[in-house]
Amino acid sequence: QFRPNANFEVNIDALYGKYDRQWNRLFTNAQLISGSIEPVSLTVDDNNSIERGTFDNVAAQSSARQIVNEQDFLQLSMDSTWRSGAWELTGVVSYSEATDDEVEDIDITLENSGLVTLDLSRSSNFPEILYEFDLTDESAYEFGRLRNSPEVVEDTGYSFQFDVIRDISAGPISAIKFGARFEDREKNAARQSLSTQAFRGIVDLEDIAQPLPFSDFAIDTDAPAGFPRAWIVPDIDAAKRVLGADAFVGADDLGNTFTVMEETLGAYAQIELESTLGTIP
Repeated sequence: QFRPNANFEVNIDALYGKYDRQWNRLFTNAQLISGSIEPVSLTVDDNNSIERGTFDNVAAQSSARQIVNEQDFLQLSMDSTWRSGAWELTGVVSYSEATDDEVEDIDITLENSGLVTLDLSRSSNFPEILYEFDLTDESAYEFGRLRNSPEVVEDTGYSFQFDVIRDISAGPISAIKFGARFEDREKNAARQSLSTQAFRGIVDLEDIAQPLPFSDFAIDTDAPAGFPRAWIVPDIDAAKRVLGADAFVGADDLGNTFTVMEETLGAYAQIELESTLGTIP
């Protein structure tokens, strides 16, 4: 703040924020949604509900997903007030910019299919899931799909506003006010999209897979012994080294790439009136 006297002052404000985030997810599942699934055996309970089933041609997946996100925000503003006699002038100028950079959104999936048994007969919130293959053996899988969808969104804007007040005493009129505001905003979004199975049968999974890097998964639950607690997962960092950076670059996603420009201009004029209602001002 700069205020050399009671009739003039200037205030300047600056705000900067930065937020970086890395999000990782590892999961395995058995999807009973494919039209090629064949029931091998089913067990029903007294309510005629299936409580245990063995199915063939079940798609089993192990996936790793990693999101790296960087956000930056900057805002600058300056306001000033000047008074002279019955006149008062105020003005505000501001500028802001924000960047939301999804540096990468990588998803690598390993796949297999075969016999899977689901058992819901136990009084647990977790099912027993029994696979015919070893979840901890990378040779049981093949490379499935590689996805990546990085995106950058940039917002910038600036505005200017001034207000003028003139105090007068002319009958019921106590003041005249007028002012104007201009605002300009622009938003740019650019996204790339990659979804490929081109590396199926080409990549040696020993080079890009690793055991689940946790030894205590589901350890504090009532999950049965047959509930998966360890499995092979894709190693995204290793995949980057083996496949190279170009393998993770997709085509421009034109449906999610756009620019929006907006300009707003407004003005007003106002008269303030003072009077009484009986004895009430």
